[in-house]
Amino acid sequence: MKTNLLGISALFASAAFGYSASVIQVAGVETSGFGNYSGDQTKMTDLSGMNGNGTAGPGQSGDPNDWTATTTAYQAEWQSAGNNNGVLYAPTTHNNKIGWIVFDLGSSEAMGEIHLWNVRNGTTTQTRNYNIYFADTALGVPTNDAVQDYSFTGANGWSQFGSTFTMAATQGNGNGAEDIHNVSGNSARYIGIEIITNNGNWSDDGDGTASGRVGLAEFAVTAVPEPSVALLSGLGALMLLRRRKH
Repeated sequence: MKTNLLGISALFASAAFGYSASVIQVAGVETSGFGNYSGDQTKMTDLSGMNGNGTAGPGQSGDPNDWTATTTAYQAEWQSAGNNNGVLYAPTTHNNKIGWIVFDLGSSEAMGEIHLWNVRNGTTTQTRNYNIYFADTALGVPTNDAVQDYSFTGANGWSQFGSTFTMAATQGNGNGAEDIHNVSGNSARYIGIEIITNNGNWSDDGDGTASGRVGLAEFAVTAVPEPSVALLSGLGALMLLRRRKH
């Protein structure tokens, strides 16, 4: 019996589209300053303001590719404090950052994609240029709410993913993630976001401090997709054909 290779190829081609992504639960979040609004760090990881949820989300679930922003309320996102010393003073920080975020996944996870939703409450406070870092062991991450710098260096356990990225400006309600990064092949417990610039809401107070805000509305990271039922069926069909051939 001849094996129909063309048929098998078609079967795998169709099955390949059957992969599904699932969100990895975030165990904890630390940031360079607690939000002075009602929104705080946890608003980036609780699905608040997404898929019809209000400012108190039910917790992340499902596939982030299916999430859309449904509110511009500041209570549904994280923005660093807007009073004096609200954002970091870039001329004296490591890598000239104005803010940072560290997401703790609880354990090292094989990652698929990172999804980032920009601030939706205002235009100038949106994240502009930023870096992404991974670590299995992150040393010295501040755990208080004070505005404090942190260095994503190799000495602290971090490795940079890619180079500096520029985040798209949000288009308001109804939009999916502004930035999606394919990070397949990388495993980490911690994901660091180093915010270098925002869209203009930053001012030098002239005394070594700065004013302004910056942040994100939502963050999600998916696990490496599991094969779908269609793909598993395809593998079973291939094994059956091989047995018949022999």
